[in-house]
Amino acid sequence: MPAGDIGAIDDDGTPQAEAQLSRFLSQAAIGYAHADISTVANGSINTWLTAQFALPRPQRFWDFLKAGGYDAAANINNNAGFDAMVWSQLMGSNDLLRQRVGLALLDQWVVGIDGLTGSWRAFAMAAYLDVLWDNAFGNYRNLMEGVSTAVAMGLYLTFLGNVKANAATGAIPDENYARELMQLFTIGLYQLNMDGTQVLSGGKPVPTYVQADVSQAARVWTGYTYANSVNATPDRLQLPMINNPATHESGASSFLGVTIPAGNDGATSRRLALDGLFNHANVPPFVSKQLIQHLVTSNPSPAYVQRVATVFANNGSGVRGDMKAVITAILTDAEARDDAGALAS
Repeated sequence: MPAGDIGAIDDDGTPQAEAQLSRFLSQAAIGYAHADISTVANGSINTWLTAQFALPRPQRFWDFLKAGGYDAAANINNNAGFDAMVWSQLMGSNDLLRQRVGLALLDQWVVGIDGLTGSWRAFAMAAYLDVLWDNAFGNYRNLMEGVSTAVAMGLYLTFLGNVKANAATGAIPDENYARELMQLFTIGLYQLNMDGTQVLSGGKPVPTYVQADVSQAARVWTGYTYANSVNATPDRLQLPMINNPATHESGASSFLGVTIPAGNDGATSRRLALDGLFNHANVPPFVSKQLIQHLVTSNPSPAYVQRVATVFANNGSGVRGDMKAVITAILTDAEARDDAGALAS
């Protein structure tokens, strides 16, 4: 039997075979029907994954709201359409794997509609969810870029409107996104081995960053604002934030071994900062372990984490952050497919 494949259901439909297929789909899909079990049974996990990766999105979240007329002026200050929009995808879409991975990414790159300020909040969330869902099978570095320029994230972690330091008043840049980008989204609090275990020094975990790194990184996330000033429609919420040179910190910054020379514009500073974080040694084990926990098991073995992190670091063709390769590695790993282990745990 090829690695990662589950054999077809026996002719007599034995419960054990069907249970194996059902368990796989419980990890890989947000919901499924008996027909989906049959689809996997007629091929293999790898065949099913390949087909799912190839499926186009049936409808984007933003398009659902527009088609439903939720951009009517009466909805400027409410959340109308949000619940229907989310459930329409989760319950009605055939791209089962994308829905599952999208939710896993939202659990990591958290934004909540109740934490948003301003107008057209349902549309702000729609645009943000589209970033996650559109990048679910892409590259993690592109996901980092999309999230870091999304209006919803700018609102939720308060760096939309963030301005450079003012020596006269003593004001300093908002540090919220700079901190959470490191702590929650990329490298975590402590240095990690490739298997997700903590690096220790004198028996204690080694921090990945200190406050000075946060303060320096915060300079990168200044100058961000809406793409335009038109608020009569929600359309600007779908556009990436732009960077205002007048409020962006153009001085040099240095954090985590990343140096951003003075005089760079906002886009260049962002690219250098995100590239530096993306290539940090913690990213493969930190991100891989979280995805395993959201998709398969809350307590993966270090060996499982290391196998997936190795694929994150290099998909076999020299590409780092290949989400298709990472998802495949998670769902086809021996630990994920170990039925005996699942029953024992």
